[in-house]
Amino acid sequence: LKINLDEFVKRIQKKGFKLLRTLNQTDIYFDTNNWFLYENIAALRLRQIDGKDSSLSFKKVFYLPKVKDYYIEEVEVKFPIKNFNYAKEIFEKVNIPFNKKILKNGKEITKYLLEYKYFDEQKMPKLRTVYSNGEDEITIDDVKNVGIIVELECLNNNPLHIVKRLLKDGEWSRSLE
Repeated sequence: LKINLDEFVKRIQKKGFKLLRTLNQTDIYFDTNNWFLYENIAALRLRQIDGKDSSLSFKKVFYLPKVKDYYIEEVEVKFPIKNFNYAKEIFEKVNIPFNKKILKNGKEITKYLLEYKYFDEQKMPKLRTVYSNGEDEITIDDVKNVGIIVELECLNNNPLHIVKRLLKDGEWSRSLE
């Protein structure tokens, strides 16, 4: 954002976005010693909310040259894990044997990943504020030692149309970071 955060919040509230919740999150990112996931624009993340394990996810960014845009593939499972197919898919994507027994909690998953030479030193605590208009969500993350990050999550609507309703061209920029 290139405008004051308070002004942005006032604008989204005027457009029907209401505060849903505020969460204390810690995202723990795993990678190999040679930063394989980072180098390939991918991430393996364990998310904790208010100190409790919340989800395990894999994300990968793909650039689509024909449309001059990118696409983010995301596979996520929430704790307690009930859908082992998604969990298995996550482990396949990082080429680690699937072991259902370690999916009890984040501590067991971390221990297992460390055995496969992944490290967990990238810990990102943040305060997440979530707004919704009933269909789309805007999350505002205040990430420790990073700053403010705003994300728009849309199920059916084109995110660019929503951004253009909320912000002028010079007031925002898109980033993969």
